[in-house]
Amino acid sequence: MLDILSQSNLDIEQAHLTKVAKSSALVLLRIINDILDFSKIEAGKIQLESVPFSWQELIKELAELLAYQADSKKLKLAFYLSPQLPNWQQGDAVRLRQILLNLIGNALKFTKTTATSAGFVEVTVSRSDLNNHMEISVKDNGKGMSEAQIENLFRPFEQADSSIQRQYGGTGLGLSITHKLVSMMKGNIHCRSLEGFGSNFIVTLPYHEVPKQIDAADITLDRVKVAIVGDEDKFETDLQNQLRIHEAQCEIFPREVFNAQLITSQQFDYLVITAEAFQQLTTEGKEVFIATSRCKYILLDNSQAVLPSPTNISVSHLSLYPYYAYKVVSHIAALEGLIELESTHEVTSHPSNISMPSIEEAQAQNQLILVVEDNLYNQDLFKRQLAILGYQCIIADNGKVALQLIEQYSFALIITDCHMPIMDGYEFAKTRRTQEQTQALHYLPIIAATANALSGERQVCIDAGMDDYIAKPIVLQKLNAKLKKWITTDIHHNADTAISISAPAVDNPQELHHIDLAILSEYVGTDKEIQSIFLKSFVSDTKNLFDQVDLSLPERIRDMAHQGKTSAKAVGATQLAGKLAELEESIKDGKPEKVEALLNYCLALFDNAQAEIASILSVADLP
Repeated sequence: MLDILSQSNLDIEQAHLTKVAKSSALVLLRIINDILDFSKIEAGKIQLESVPFSWQELIKELAELLAYQADSKKLKLAFYLSPQLPNWQQGDAVRLRQILLNLIGNALKFTKTTATSAGFVEVTVSRSDLNNHMEISVKDNGKGMSEAQIENLFRPFEQADSSIQRQYGGTGLGLSITHKLVSMMKGNIHCRSLEGFGSNFIVTLPYHEVPKQIDAADITLDRVKVAIVGDEDKFETDLQNQLRIHEAQCEIFPREVFNAQLITSQQFDYLVITAEAFQQLTTEGKEVFIATSRCKYILLDNSQAVLPSPTNISVSHLSLYPYYAYKVVSHIAALEGLIELESTHEVTSHPSNISMPSIEEAQAQNQLILVVEDNLYNQDLFKRQLAILGYQCIIADNGKVALQLIEQYSFALIITDCHMPIMDGYEFAKTRRTQEQTQALHYLPIIAATANALSGERQVCIDAGMDDYIAKPIVLQKLNAKLKKWITTDIHHNADTAISISAPAVDNPQELHHIDLAILSEYVGTDKEIQSIFLKSFVSDTKNLFDQVDLSLPERIRDMAHQGKTSAKAVGATQLAGKLAELEESIKDGKPEKVEALLNYCLALFDNAQAEIASILSVADLP
């Protein structure tokens, strides 16, 4: 509800008080979760999961979660991932995230930037000297600890000294929980610290490498050449290593000998440079940006200062901190049109600025949401949050009512609580999935919304037939991300068919939205004749792929989706590429009805894309 309040028209004092209230609520929630976790560990109720996860994605999540905390204290937070350590591993990513959040959160809490010294927190994940073990290091230059204080670190409800609780708050449970989780994972944790100079927590854990997973954001930069202007900082070597892992050609040029003409003559596609290095070079009178160069420039900076650059040069800005290499890698991939560029801006629109569709309009646009929730407060909260995001919803008090409403309305998505009277969320999801299978109904995505923090809860939801999971209290930005992930606005459902398609009937190519010509131009240039050849080839090749599909052969569907998503990305059919990636991933779930529904989605999107390409090329139909 504080998220809702912060979106309204508040004066400066009201906005400040709202921010303080939200911060206090989150602190209280963390204390409650710590106590619950500690109790569950002591009672032996926590079971570790073992699922494939990506370190790149885990680090990205951590960086985004901790960015505000680090930035508010002007701290340099950096993550380094060793190229010798496998990115894809088998383990409990949720508990690993919890361990890292505890350690990094403490480091940020006890570190500060002064007039004479920049505070930093460095997280390094690397291979250990022990066979099949990894080492996680969290290092800071904060206040540090004495040997006597270190002895009490991992005891429950203990902190280094009593003044810490008064100054920083907390339960003293975080490190105790971390210690116990590390032990459950058959690892160990220790701390090196020097009072006044900082601390270094080191966790050693066994790891199990798994093959590279089928991933919608699989990035290959084999045609990309990147130059990094170096200042002998750790990040340059780390970034070079990660770019090379993604098959990019990458070279580091020391700032002292940097020559912009050399970058141009060697035909680099991208130049990555920090704002600090840029300012030093310009102060020295050296040229950095060249107007005639084909090179694109990526400027890494955290300040809001506007740095001078010619208007006819391609310069994109990225925040340097929190630093993690995958941020730069994915940014380059987005500029290359390989993935969609993610927005890092928070939702800031006010409800009055958003046009709320009626129920009829929402159904026509495939944006009507069914919320299954028995708590009146939560019902009101969902209505307000969805209104801010521009979505219309209908509320059901329990699963039984929800099943009746599904027969009356055409929904794009369902968000359901798990614990309700009459029919809970689990039974509701199972019943709906059975109906879809036995009555040939269209597949409705279901997102579980629950405050249950027990390990394994997400898997229970998935096993019941739900597609995704969002934790209460629900954060507006996270809810927005889930809706964007699962709602496809171009597909319209009705009671008779799984999917009803309306191909775009638009004469002006600028108004079309299934093909992004800007992405196509990044791949093949702006020559219309060459673009036409690629678009026709895409239609022909994709038709052949779909013609080979057999629902009884999941592997063939997976291969088709894998090939199709790549070519769809290349021509700018980003919606189709995204759904093909989901289809590829769904094969692993072993749910035929979900595979069939996603396949139908993809066919519908391809038909729409094909119709749009025909309009772009000004032809009646394509062969």
